[in-house]
Amino acid sequence: MVHKKPNLLLGAVYVTGCFLFVALFSAAAKAASETVSTFTILFFQNCICFLLNLPMALRQGLKTEHPYLHLTRSAFGFGSYFLFVLSVGYIPLANAVLLANSSPLWIPFVVWIWFKKKVPLYLWGSLIIGFIGIFFILKPSFATIDAASLYALVSGMLIAVAMIAIRRLSHTEPTSRILFYYFLLGSAVSLPGFIKDFSAAFHTPVIYFLVGAAFFFYLAQIFITAGFRHGKASTLSPFIYTVVLFSAILDRIFWHKVPDLWSLIGMGLVIAGGILSVYFEKKYESKYV
Repeated sequence: MVHKKPNLLLGAVYVTGCFLFVALFSAAAKAASETVSTFTILFFQNCICFLLNLPMALRQGLKTEHPYLHLTRSAFGFGSYFLFVLSVGYIPLANAVLLANSSPLWIPFVVWIWFKKKVPLYLWGSLIIGFIGIFFILKPSFATIDAASLYALVSGMLIAVAMIAIRRLSHTEPTSRILFYYFLLGSAVSLPGFIKDFSAAFHTPVIYFLVGAAFFFYLAQIFITAGFRHGKASTLSPFIYTVVLFSAILDRIFWHKVPDLWSLIGMGLVIAGGILSVYFEKKYESKYV
């Protein structure tokens, strides 16, 4: 078999395309959330993606020696997307997307807890920058902190755990098998909520948003896989933050939302902290993941 030479530019294009689809998925989910529950949105996402992924998964086999690692990845991944979709119904899309994609800031702490390895000193600077940015976005007061923003932030924490599990699984498991168990668990857990919303889900235009969200999510999986074939995750991961730009544009077009000055400063700091964390974590995380 002839292996294609990695192409960093092409990898960057694929990864950027992935996060364009993530932004479109998020926008479709936000639109659907005005009519149906979060469970219904996630049922369509997981069920449609399960069916699209099934032929490849069956071809590559479903037997695994890491059932608990699959369960960890699937449970934390589902929890992350549940909280994210819940949050986009209440706060600007760009804010929700950025907070949910703060996972590079949380990964060192996940490694600390999971592998009992403390966060090295050289990582703290980038983490502090990112957390100051989160503070500006949340704008906490003594009276209250926006619950929906906290949902999005916790979503980022949960996806950090899922990412560590995915990286460990990827040493021995094909992508289709990892996705098979994720989509299977997500479909099963969200099914009761979908049954409750059954009649509302098939009205127009919500059905278009639900199906569109599922296809955008699946295309994101294809593009991210293709992107990382052409470059290391540590090199291409900073392109994750293009999703903030795409989400801000969609926010402006469809919901007429524009981030205020403090949110813009916070976004810049989170992006800077996340990129620096990705740069440093390849020294730190590669020994344990």
